[in-house]
Amino acid sequence: NTSTNIFDFSFFMAEYMSGEAVDGFICALGLNDVGWGDLGSVVNDMDSLRDKVLHIITSVHSYDANIKILLYTIPNQSKEQTAIGTSFSNFSSYEKVNNNIDLFNEMILLNFSDILNVNIMATGSNFDARTGYITEDYYPNKFEPTYKEILPSDIHPSAEGAKWIADTFYHSLYNLVLK
Repeated sequence: NTSTNIFDFSFFMAEYMSGEAVDGFICALGLNDVGWGDLGSVVNDMDSLRDKVLHIITSVHSYDANIKILLYTIPNQSKEQTAIGTSFSNFSSYEKVNNNIDLFNEMILLNFSDILNVNIMATGSNFDARTGYITEDYYPNKFEPTYKEILPSDIHPSAEGAKWIADTFYHSLYNLVLK
């Protein structure tokens, strides 16, 4: 809602999508939603994060309880990602970022799996962190300069990673139609 700055699905529909039918709604939460805090802040903020997701679900279902909602889970990061240290300054390793991701994904699964017309999209389970992110060439052997490895260098998906995510979205949406 532009006047309250609070998510309001009914306002959005009335303001921008008047007369349109809605069958599904995708809530794609990302690494920025859980990655910026340190370990303690994510644990302390978990209730608030859960309440924000619940607010989105409640707002959509207040408009129409038959709308099927897909909640996106966050893919883990790989140890080769150099962006972790610079993007998430409170973290010194991908393990700490992944701990927050795992805590958040677990919260999504535990709190929202049994709500009518809410489905969890296991994006992380269908994502290959070794090559699904934007990559760079890496030459680890100074004695064999032609030997090259390709390593992830970013937290954002590459074209291949985007295809994995799109494939997960497709199958999730397809399965919703069959239910």
